[in-house]
Amino acid sequence: SIVIGVTVVALGTSLPEVAGTISAARLKKPDLVFGNIFGSNLFNIGLVGGASIIIQPGNIESDVTIQMFMMYFISLVVIIISRSTVKRSPLVGYSMLAAYALFIVSLF
Repeated sequence: SIVIGVTVVALGTSLPEVAGTISAARLKKPDLVFGNIFGSNLFNIGLVGGASIIIQPGNIESDVTIQMFMMYFISLVVIIISRSTVKRSPLVGYSMLAAYALFIVSLF
């Protein structure tokens, strides 16, 4: 069930943000890109996560220590990248996709 939440549900709720981010990137508005990404993540964690915990609190049935460490690490990498001047490079995109794939594999 964790894999479904991380892939299908996350993809479905993130597609509108992806469309907005692509539009802002094409307009060369980096502030809108980062605002959209961080704002939507904070909203999902705070409102969606908080509401679901209030409605149906429960226990996580599997150990997610490694996944939590991976999420903290990638978040730190994204913050460092966002604060520095990074040239547009496919390497950064491929690295982030590889990190996501590694995260999904770690759930099995």
